[in-house]
Amino acid sequence: KKKEEENKKFDISVIFSFDTTGSMSPVIDSVRKNAVNESNFEIRTSSDGRKYFVLKSGNRKIIGMSEMYNSLENAKKGIISVQSVSKTQKVNFV
Repeated sequence: KKKEEENKKFDISVIFSFDTTGSMSPVIDSVRKNAVNESNFEIRTSSDGRKYFVLKSGNRKIIGMSEMYNSLENAKKGIISVQSVSKTQKVNFV
């Protein structure tokens, strides 16, 4: 059951630069807009062999990076989760 719950979770850390007095709305909007298109995701391999994915904007700039996954299959599941959640749930930043 724990593994099942782990596969349902996702963590996308958004990479951005902004004035700390500014609004996060443009970043959130960008994640929501770009996450619906599968071609905006790119799966990569870390130096230790684990998989992760990045989310790119329309201009191909990286706007998000996932947690590390132990398998390609779980990285793909992470992309599906981000796509699903970005349509329906609040986007949180950590």
